[in-house]
Amino acid sequence: MKEEYQRIIRDYMLGWFFAGLLWELLRYGSYGRDEFGLLYSIDGMGIFFLLWFCQSMIYGGFHILFEQNLAGRIRFHKMILVFLTVQMIVGVFSMTSVYYVAQLFNIPGVPTSIHEFYSMRIVPVALVYASIVNAFVGISIVTNRMLGRGNLLKLLQGKFYKPQVDERIIMFIDMKSSTKLAEQLGHEKYSLLIQECFHDLAVVYDHHSEVYQYIGDGVILFWDTKLKNSSAESCRALFKFLDTIDARSGFYRREFGVVPQFKAGIHVGDVTIAEVGTLKRELAYHGDTINTASRIQDQTGELGRHVLISEAFYQRIETYQEFAVKPVGKIHLKGKENDVNLYEIDRLGSNGH
Repeated sequence: MKEEYQRIIRDYMLGWFFAGLLWELLRYGSYGRDEFGLLYSIDGMGIFFLLWFCQSMIYGGFHILFEQNLAGRIRFHKMILVFLTVQMIVGVFSMTSVYYVAQLFNIPGVPTSIHEFYSMRIVPVALVYASIVNAFVGISIVTNRMLGRGNLLKLLQGKFYKPQVDERIIMFIDMKSSTKLAEQLGHEKYSLLIQECFHDLAVVYDHHSEVYQYIGDGVILFWDTKLKNSSAESCRALFKFLDTIDARSGFYRREFGVVPQFKAGIHVGDVTIAEVGTLKRELAYHGDTINTASRIQDQTGELGRHVLISEAFYQRIETYQEFAVKPVGKIHLKGKENDVNLYEIDRLGSNGH
């Protein structure tokens, strides 16, 4: 998740930069130059950028810690309560740091005591403003992640109102022997197992992956082929996820009495992207590429293989020396008129999963 966390910090820095500019402009119009101003000298501008940089790092860091330790692990209403409480604590800490930085640089108009500082009418307004900014940035990060990177802006611009055709790598991942596991564990414990597995799936974000849908005990991932090394990155993401499950095998055995195993099918081709729905709107991906990827994943169980790929995807991955690819042969896929060539892929030197 290292890359994803860097992206979170970047988004908070960008959000707080523009929020800081807006704050100073609004305050300039409301209070005038003499009200604890920062943007009215060259030195003040430097301090201004330092303060808002610190704000973005503090709140971005809090967002990351929240995702690492609490998101998806406690009940929703408790998660919201914890989030708001900690955000307020962080806000007070942040405002206190603003006070001491202002004291350090002798900003005109700053009270001589912290008590007087918190008595200023601008401080509670700043705390509320900070909460609004953080909520906006946080919601934007989550929404952009749900829609796919870069799609939020496109959606707001109405670019998906008419269907768009683009090329994507599609990967279907499904848990092996899921029906047997559900009967063995019971529905509630089985659901907890799924939650843990999907929590471990977060490692794929480091390899430019997007989650399209969670389907029961499976998930659909995709990659934009315009990204550099997207084919190799998709395989690296999958094997990193499988390695994460293996690394936590002790936890899974202790909590569930079993280490989950997964199978996957990969295909590449054109997909149609469109904004659909009235009561619940979302971006939907349609086309033969998705159907074919699903059918390829179905064949992993039939053929007793871990990861199968199509010929189209094989042609893009065969030059990478880090993977071992073996031909499976021509296989009939449900809904296809002609048989298709499938290949099994693994990391070089691996004995399987």
